[in-house]
Order: sequence, then C-alpha cells, then structure tokens
Amino acid sequence: MNVNDHFNEFPIDFFNLEVTDFIQTLGFQNVELANLYLERETSLKTKTILTLSEDGYVGDSLQEHLNLDIANTSVVNCAVGQGKTSSLLRIITRYSENNSNVHFVFAVPFVSLISQYQKDLIDLGITESQIFNYDKLGKGSAEGGLDYLDLNRKFHLVTINTLLGNPGENSPLQSEAKYQYIKNYSQLLETNDKSVVFIYDEIHDGIKNFSHIGEAHLWYFSRSLKKNIVLSATYNVQSIEVIKMLIQLTSNRLQILESERRVCRPQSQLYLHFDNRYSSKDLSSIPRIVIDLINNGKELDILSYSRKLCEKILESNNPLGNALRTRFGEVRKCTSNLGSNQVTTDEDINVNRYNGDFCNVGTNFKSGISIEKDNHAFIIILPPDAGGPYAATNGIFTDGVNAVIQALARQRHSGQIHLFLRSPLWMNGDSFVGMNEEQAMILNSEIERVGRDPSTIRVRNNITIPRVRYIPFSEHKHLVKEKWTAQIMRLLTPYSNNSNLTLPNLENYILTEAEKILTLKQFLGKNIASFVTYCAFTNQFYNARLAGYSIPYSISDDGINDDELEELFDDKLNLLAVEGSWGHLNIKEKYTIMRNLVMQSLSNNITQYQQSVIKFKIINFLVMKYGDDISITVPSMKYLSLLNTSENQSQLFQKLRFFINKVNDSKYLSDNQEFYYFKNYESINLFENDKEELWETIRELKRQNPALNLNLMNFLRASTQENIGKKFYDYIINAGYQTISYRITTTEGRKNYKKIIHAFIGRNL
Repeated sequence: MNVNDHFNEFPIDFFNLEVTDFIQTLGFQNVELANLYLERETSLKTKTILTLSEDGYVGDSLQEHLNLDIANTSVVNCAVGQGKTSSLLRIITRYSENNSNVHFVFAVPFVSLISQYQKDLIDLGITESQIFNYDKLGKGSAEGGLDYLDLNRKFHLVTINTLLGNPGENSPLQSEAKYQYIKNYSQLLETNDKSVVFIYDEIHDGIKNFSHIGEAHLWYFSRSLKKNIVLSATYNVQSIEVIKMLIQLTSNRLQILESERRVCRPQSQLYLHFDNRYSSKDLSSIPRIVIDLINNGKELDILSYSRKLCEKILESNNPLGNALRTRFGEVRKCTSNLGSNQVTTDEDINVNRYNGDFCNVGTNFKSGISIEKDNHAFIIILPPDAGGPYAATNGIFTDGVNAVIQALARQRHSGQIHLFLRSPLWMNGDSFVGMNEEQAMILNSEIERVGRDPSTIRVRNNITIPRVRYIPFSEHKHLVKEKWTAQIMRLLTPYSNNSNLTLPNLENYILTEAEKILTLKQFLGKNIASFVTYCAFTNQFYNARLAGYSIPYSISDDGINDDELEELFDDKLNLLAVEGSWGHLNIKEKYTIMRNLVMQSLSNNITQYQQSVIKFKIINFLVMKYGDDISITVPSMKYLSLLNTSENQSQLFQKLRFFINKVNDSKYLSDNQEFYYFKNYESINLFENDKEELWETIRELKRQNPALNLNLMNFLRASTQENIGKKFYDYIINAGYQTISYRITTTEGRKNYKKIIHAFIGRNL
C-alpha cells in the first residue's frame, strides 16, 4: 500500500478567491456609513461555485453563469484540465455570431500561446480573416502590420505586455508599433461604437507584467471595454491586486466563478525519484530511468529547471542524448535566454518552442502548452536545494509551488510523470491540516524515510534549521500582510519625524514583494522538494496520482561516498570471513560485529543521521550477501528470514510465524478460482483480538534486534497498539507478495483489493 492510499478522500488544497479580498478597508465616522459601503460593495461582487459534469468538466456550468452581456470582471478559478479555456472559446464564438459589435482581445503571457489560440479559434469556425495576430505588429501595412484597423478582425491575439505598454527591461518606452496599436485600436472601437471583451488567460504567468504604469495603459479602452475575463488554475496573493486593477475598468463589478477540485477522470501515474546528486554537470540516476522508459517504447518530453542541464542531456557524447536521438531522431531543444518563464519582456518569437511531433527537451514549456501524446512519459527535473541566490538556483521554478502545479498539468492524457527531486526536509507534523492522528503519523513516518533531518544540515553560524511546516494556501494572504506590518512598524519613527513622507502603499507592496515573501519561506518555495513530496503523498495534484517512488543510495548520504563505503565493507568482511566462527554466526551477530568495526573506522565528524544511514547500509550489505537464495527484497523481512534459522527457534519467532501465517492464510480465492487476492484490512480486521500480543511481539523483536529500529529499515515504524494490526497486515503483504489493484463489486459497492501476482514468502517466514 502506497502512503497516498491513506489519503484517498483528502481534499485538494488550492488558493481560494473570496469577495472580501476585493473590498477595500476604509475608515468611516460611524457604523451606518460603514454598513452602507459594505452593502454596496457586496452587491457589486459575487461568488458562484461551478458544478462539474460526471467527467469533471465545467463547460455546462460556465455556460450557465458566464453572461457576456453583463459588464463586469469575471474571474474563473478552475483546475487545469476541467475545460475552462475550451468552454470559454465555445461560449465566445457562439456569442460573436449574434453580436457583431463586440470585439474580443485575448491577452496571454507567452507568444507560444497565441498560435494555440489561433488554431483553436479556427477549429471552432472563425476564419483567419477575422483574427489579428500579435506576430504582425511592427510589420508594414502590406504584411498585415495595420490589420488591427480592420473592423472585420474581431478577435485579437496579443501578449499581456502589449496591452500594458510594457517596454521590457532594456527600454524606457514601449516600441512605437505597440504603442500605436493601443492608441489606434482603442480609438477605432470608440469611434465606431464597438465594445470589447478582454480575456486574460494563464494570468498566473502574467502577474509580473502588471504595474501602475501598465494599469494606466488599459484605460485607453475604458470607454469601449465591456468585460474582463480572467482565467487561471493557480491564483496567488499578487493576483488579487491585479484583479483589483481590472475591476476598476468595470465599475468595480466582480464575479468569481470557482470550481471544486474533485477528481473525476483517470489520472497520470506519478513517480518520484529522490536523488541528491544530479546537476548540470552530473546527471546521476536520470539517464538510467529515462533510458528504461525509452526501451519500454514511451513517448517522451523532458522539462528541466536549468538550461545548462538541457544542454548536458543533449551533448553529442552523452548516453542519454544518444539514446533520445536513436529513438526519436531529431530531438527538439526548447530553451531560450529566459531564466524563468515569467518575465517582464515578451518572448522572442524565433526561439524553439514545444512541438508535439517531436521529443522536446527544454525549459520553456512549464505553462501554456498541452501535451496530448498517447503512451507518454513526462520527465520533470526540479531544482536542487537553493544554496545561492534563489532565482539563480531554481530556474523556471523560481515562482515556487504554483510553477510545479502548472508543470505537472501539461500532460493532458493520462500517462506517466517522472519527477526528479532532492530529498525533502523532515516536516513538523503539528502543521498538518485536516488529518486524523493516524494519517499524520503515517505521513511523517514516510517523509522521514525518504527525507533528511534538517538538524543534521550544516549551516553558517551554527543556526539550526527547523522542520518545515505545511502552510495552507488560505494562510498566504496572512503571511504577506504580516511582513507588511513588520515593515511599517520599522518605518514609524522616520515617518513621524517627517510629515512630508508618505507611507508605502499596501497594494504596491503586495504586487512587488509577495512572491519573494512566499517563495523564500522554506516550504512554499525554497524547499520545493518538501512541497512536492507532501502533495504527492496526500493526493494534492489534480491530474496525477502517486504510483511509486525510488530512493537511490545517495539520497541520505549528505557527503558519504558510496563507492568508498562499499570498499570499506568489503575490506572488513574479508577480515572477518577468515575467522572460523564467522560462518556460524546468525545475521544479528554478524551485523553487531560488522557495525562496530565499521563505525570505529569512521571520522568523528559524521552526523548522527549519517551514522544511521551507514548502519542501514551495513545491514543491507549483509542481508544481500547472505540472503541470495531468499527472493524477498525488503531488507527488514530479509533480515528476519536470515535470523529464522534452525538454531533460533525461540518462542518469539514462533509467535512471529503464527502472525505471518495468519496473514498468509487470509487470502481469498476469486469467484472464478483463477487467482488469490487480499482484502483491505478494514474488511476483515484480522488482528483485532490479537493486537496486544502482536504489539508486544513486535516491540520485543525490536528490542532484541537494534537493526530493526533503524529509520531506513522502515519496520513497522509509527505503529501503536491500536494500529499495529493494520500495519502488520499491510507490511507482510507489501514485503511478501507482488500485487496489483483489483476492483470487485460487493453489496457495499466497489472495493479495491490486492490481486496476488507472485509470492516471495513461504510459511516458514
């Protein structure tokens, strides 16, 4: 059983937008005026929950609630894959047929989205002669540079930067061609009594483009603007301030349309590959896993946090690059000079972009594209731990958690998603929200198994790194305002000494500083691995569900050299094996002697956690060496099998075998008598009358065998007398059998059981 099986009904956390977020806090002389103001504001702003179809789409509900005749700003907050953009396009094209005086401007953060919008509109029956494309801006009139003055071109596809008059980083003013577009097109609409609807798609990637200068440029259209429509699956604190700018253009009228996050369709299989060694210089475990996917016939795309890492993959002498070229022929390199996909300048039109006909390796398709390949494996390489400047080390994931959510959502048909990431930091279980005690215990135990104890990480000035906390999206607004309050408190004295100074504006502060505040919080951004691990283990990703994870030996080393350690083990074993008594020792005695010899040989500077890792590797080394004839692969079970010799027939082991055989004997034969399967523990409560005795047996086993207490042995960790029955049942099944999910219809409905494919365990253990 995967850890996420304990969170099957756990709600997906996401950033909610509330009406109160858009009501300004003002001071009034009396309660009556305050109540009148509040009544007026709430009458101008509404929130509606969109219902999902059986297949999980919002199309019908969006059609019902999005009225293009109403002048307001409509904000659509739906999960990726719920059909918000395609539904909106159908609504707009139908509306356009009967409303010839309404134009539509689609403003997107990336040039790559413009071609996608043009294709989608043409597929819906809009002719190319009705579309003005951003690509033509700056060209001569013969090449279509002034086509925006043609009133027949009712659908304009431009970048957000164009509408905002954004000049980019290296110029004080926007180009003349783009400025003329804003001025002349707005005048054309006004003169001809036309109205316009602005659609801001993927607004999460356009937030950095907004400023108060940009807001001013939007007011060119104030007399013709009929409606704003804002779309995203990942809103954040800054987006509230952007929406506040937009609603000023629609008489402060706001409509929030928000969908529930309920999984209704098959999800992609998500695999986490914890690896602390990969970098732009060393691909570590990445080639082995990706080449396995190639050999299995998968279609592939690789999204990397780093342009340099992409270049490393595609080197002519790199085994991974060669394997990709052998399988796919031309491999499309999709990188540009952008350090991040969220920038203040428009993308270069000429850079390589994602193309679904190729295998793509790059950095510039974490947002805004749809991967619709069948039999597809999407490789995502997350950044290493941030040890230097945050933006420099996180690349395209500098935005933090929302960037990860968007990247995962690129795969639109269910397939496989393979995430390479660093091991997470251990978490503070007190911060877990909405879990019962058992879920919190299981989650913490699993994160500790794959992660690192932050107290063992060396930092300057002997500062202790705390366990990371889960911070719900609902707390993000509070975090930013908390920083704002602290800043104002620091400024009170200088501002009181000079009455001519004006206190900074909260809205400006949020717009410019919120992302920095949130991403530099350990869990929200600076430790992306912790966020991803938590979300995968608790089923937080809408389009993907954890199917498994791998832990290379290097995950917990933090400075331990595996090759040197293996050589040390071999040297010690060679010394011990020449002693006549060694061969007659059981595995517990071998481990004790080997452990003492190895630990005496190590430096005094290694951390406590490193010591624990090395001890686990010693026991794993020994059980692999002396348990070749045992098909079980789980180290703790292999250890118990080796310990269960004819010389060790204690009452304790007789009890253990009794409980193991009780699990073995609980198998059910299928109705067609073709295979056996295990039911969920809750269906049979196998050990409800044996919990106390089972609990004491496991405790005594651990007391007599220190190896079983090692964290990485994962032998019934986080167990209590209350949950020991279920934990032991699941442990024996997972360690002793190969199973697959098996659904069966019972009188209580559909049940997910485990179909037995192969048994590793016999009746003697």
